[in-house]
Amino acid sequence: MQEQDSLGEAWERFQELLRSCPRQGFSPQRIVQIFYGGVSSHNRTSLVVACQGNLMMKPPAYVIKIIEDFPTSVMGYENHEEALMLHV
Repeated sequence: MQEQDSLGEAWERFQELLRSCPRQGFSPQRIVQIFYGGVSSHNRTSLVVACQGNLMMKPPAYVIKIIEDFPTSVMGYENHEEALMLHV
């Protein structure tokens, strides 16, 4: 992922990468781990806040839903932090 990518942009690029090559049986948990490890520290912080804690302890489907809904959940807010504070 590129450092300047928003969370939504990073997720889209990651999904394109997964579609372009065989997944080789990656579990949803492993997909979340790989994605989380590749995003910027700002996006990691946003994910932890959005998931209300350690996202590796959350069900992978829940984390993926948070990631997929994140871009729309912050629309209309000046920045991610403002949106996160209102959605926690």
